[in-house]
Amino acid sequence: MDSCAHSQVTTAASRPEGWGAGSLKAMNVTPLAVGNAVTIAHTVKSTEEFVTTITENSPTGLRLEYLRSPPSPFLKKGEAVSIRFWEQGHILQWGAIILDMFGPRNESMIVSKPAGRVVQDRRKFPRYTLSVPLSFTVIHSTKAKFGAREVFDAVTQNVSVSGLDFESDVPLEGGEILEVELDLSPADHLGVMARVLRLDLAQSQGKSAHTVALRFLRSETEKEDRLRQFLQSG
Repeated sequence: MDSCAHSQVTTAASRPEGWGAGSLKAMNVTPLAVGNAVTIAHTVKSTEEFVTTITENSPTGLRLEYLRSPPSPFLKKGEAVSIRFWEQGHILQWGAIILDMFGPRNESMIVSKPAGRVVQDRRKFPRYTLSVPLSFTVIHSTKAKFGAREVFDAVTQNVSVSGLDFESDVPLEGGEILEVELDLSPADHLGVMARVLRLDLAQSQGKSAHTVALRFLRSETEKEDRLRQFLQSG
C-alpha cells in the first residue's frame, strides 16, 4: 500500500527453553492466576488458537471460558491441548488434558494444571518499521472503562508476524486483550487477536500518549502467510 514505507528490518534467532513445573515461581510470573487470558489449541488436530480466561484455579484443575466462542465446538473431553500465556515478555506454553466441558457449545472447560515441562517460547521474527492503518476494540479488561464494542483507530509504528507497536492516547493497560483489524490495502483487511504487552510514554502532537506493544494471540496459518507476504512485499 502507498502509505507503508519499509525503513528498517531487525532480525533475531529462534530458541525455545524448557523448565520443570517448579520453575514458574523462579521466573516470577503468575500464569495460573484467575482473570488471566490464555490461548488454547488442540495439540494434534488444530493449527488455530482461541483466547480463553481463567475463571477458577482449584487443586484439581483450571476452569477456562472462551472470550469468543469458536464457530463450532472443536475440543472434547479427554483431548490433549496446548496452552500459552504471556507476561513480562515471557511466552509460556504447556500441555494439558481437558477434564470436563460445560455449556451447550462447550464454552467452558476444566483442564489439568501444568505437571511436567513448561516451555518458554523465545521465537523472534523480523520487525518492519512501517505505517499500517488499524482499528481495535478492547474485548477483555479488568476495568469496565470502555463502551460495548467501542472502536478506536491508530497507525502502526512497526509490525512483525508475531505482533506490532502503535501510538495511542486510549487508556490501555498491560494484559488487556484487543481485537485488531489491519488495513493491509483498501481491499485487504486482516483481523487478529492481540494482548497488550507493555506501554511506553510518548509525546504525539502536543498531547500525552503511549506507544503500545501488542503480541498476537491467535495463530492461524493462512493469516500468518498473508501478513508475512505483505511484510516481505516491500
